[in-house]
Amino acid sequence: MKKTWKALLAAMLAAVMVFGLVACNDNPEGPGTGGNGGNGTKIEIAGTYKIDLSPFMQLTIYLKVEENGNFKFSDTKAFEKEKSSGTVSKVEDAYLMLYKKVNGSDVTGETCNLTKETNGNLKFVGKILYGTVTINSPMQNEDTEEDVYFYAVPATNDGEEGESETLEIGLYYGADGIYQYYLNLLEGGSFTAFVSYEMQGMGAGFAYDYGTYTKMGAMCRMTSSVYKDKEDTTKPLTESVTVDSEGVVKADVKLSPFAKDTKEITVSAVKDEVGIAANFTGTKTMTMGGGATFNLEMTVLMDGSYTFTSTDAAGENEPYTETGFIGIEGMLTRKGVLIPQGMNTPGEVIVDENGAITIKIPVVQGTPRGDVTLTPVSAA
Repeated sequence: MKKTWKALLAAMLAAVMVFGLVACNDNPEGPGTGGNGGNGTKIEIAGTYKIDLSPFMQLTIYLKVEENGNFKFSDTKAFEKEKSSGTVSKVEDAYLMLYKKVNGSDVTGETCNLTKETNGNLKFVGKILYGTVTINSPMQNEDTEEDVYFYAVPATNDGEEGESETLEIGLYYGADGIYQYYLNLLEGGSFTAFVSYEMQGMGAGFAYDYGTYTKMGAMCRMTSSVYKDKEDTTKPLTESVTVDSEGVVKADVKLSPFAKDTKEITVSAVKDEVGIAANFTGTKTMTMGGGATFNLEMTVLMDGSYTFTSTDAAGENEPYTETGFIGIEGMLTRKGVLIPQGMNTPGEVIVDENGAITIKIPVVQGTPRGDVTLTPVSAA
């Protein structure tokens, strides 16, 4: 009988010891979750990352994820000062960050979700706790009222000059088969794109895109005002531009309304003058002011920029000139947009079966925008 009690007591002590060892494991997800601090499994997203917090604040911060799942934020790539730290675990197809220290103090229950994008960037969904600052992702852009997510972009380890490239704003060009694509990233967070192509059996045509963008270091995320998301047509299409550590810039964009999906093409900064895509002419006779007649001309370049000139046939008024961006799509929708320089609200462009365009534009400085029809000039 005593032997039986001793056996039972030994079993109970062994169970308590096993429970104690499990309870002491500081891995909140437990072993075998596919990459987690403390379980000896290397985590897939290990590396050093850079996070550009503009346009909300002029600040770049750094994230280091160790192979064992430990992470920390710092203000430098050398990680001399720790702003926050903790562990990251893989949960199905995403990752969960569990903060343990923030600004030198212990914390509990503070988490942030991460998803790994196809280009290797990490998308934050939740709170980035950085010292005394809490950065929400997404955060609403007050100018565009759009939700902006923050991304951690991989940084290279080539020394002080080895950080990943920064995508510069400006004009870019790329070609893919029948398409010639121009993308203009403008100051203030807006973009325009103009595409020319020649499709077999349909002839030459144009397509366009415009919208807003958020640039974070080596990555630019664009929200189209023309195209809709393929999976959810109630949402705008999201496109992107990225630059890798070698300085190669790639745009993942929709090239025309005929395209079913976006396509990644290599683009480069435009340094030379842009050629002419189309010329238009027309006349406008004013019903007021003596019935003056004006000769009208519009030159559209390959990047969609236009110059419109109105000249009084009698020479009694000063010529009027306007510049901006025009988008034309004359095969499927027969519509487009006109965005004059300095204006944010686009005007409508109507394209007829012969390629003539109708727009609202002044013909005399200081007069209202009225309907004008311009006819394409045939190439010589």
